[in-house]
Amino acid sequence: MVDASIEALLAFAGNGFADATHTARFSRTAGFSGPQETHAGNVFGHAIVAEALASVLDRAPHVEPVVERELTHLLSLRRNDRSGWAYYPHLRELPADADCLAATLRALVRAHGRSYAAAQTHEPLFRWLAGVPSDGNVSTWIPSSDPELARLQTTWIESMWGDSYDVAVCAHMVLALVDLGGTGAAIDAVRAAIARAQQPDGTWTSSLHRTPWYATMIACLALHTDPGYAEALQRAFTALAASRAPDGGWAARGRTSDALTTSFALLALDAIAARAPSLPVQGLALAALRCLAALRRERTATLVPFLRNEATSASITVAYSLKAALVWEPVVSLE
Repeated sequence: MVDASIEALLAFAGNGFADATHTARFSRTAGFSGPQETHAGNVFGHAIVAEALASVLDRAPHVEPVVERELTHLLSLRRNDRSGWAYYPHLRELPADADCLAATLRALVRAHGRSYAAAQTHEPLFRWLAGVPSDGNVSTWIPSSDPELARLQTTWIESMWGDSYDVAVCAHMVLALVDLGGTGAAIDAVRAAIARAQQPDGTWTSSLHRTPWYATMIACLALHTDPGYAEALQRAFTALAASRAPDGGWAARGRTSDALTTSFALLALDAIAARAPSLPVQGLALAALRCLAALRRERTATLVPFLRNEATSASITVAYSLKAALVWEPVVSLE
């Protein structure tokens, strides 16, 4: 499955991972400025794909040109106002955000190591960390360092974008900071806020995502980096075990498994297994991997939206399938 996923991503690279781009219109009649009304957002999607491919550079060196092309593309979209990356890079009213920063940072670490990644991201990273309050409920946004532009962006945050706490964004930042080797009170506070946001049923939810499974996956990955959150991971396992589809996978809609949601569950199970080895995680994971392989083999994998806006992406789906197959490959090899 790993090799098949690598080759599928390389095939998608032929058109520049076009399906990982989300296009939206922001009209001047609604108050948006700038010479264009249609904006393309592909920072997050391309960073996810680049990170997945960078994870296999040792075993598949032929992916390196694609990884370098994607990293060059991402760096070209970095704003020059110390704020980092925005989902729509050229939409002035939209601030840069921590989710795009985390995704880009993780891709840079995988490809070129901590020092390089830190050098490319230190300004927005420092600005985000400086805004972490004692309760860890930190904002998604990283407004411009230019006072006039920051005022404009703040106005749009208040009137359009909103500034509610998003657990998935903060969990993604914890993972990025851990990738950099970061420790300290700010990370501990953010991690504690993630744990507090767990729902009574053991899942996490995000305003950006239609189902709870992405947020649950990324929260599990963030919490498993600290041994103090084993109980939260156990509750997440209960939620995952109770929600399996009949074929052993997980579904975003109905009871028909899909590759993206099943990959999210597999990554969450890997995190849970690291802190709760007594739980029967492996059996669930192996059944899910068989389901994932069947979806690929039979070409029945239904694309489901990654975000609440209904945008789907085969490239992002395969990237997460690759990540899931990689973490469980050692277990499969023992079967």
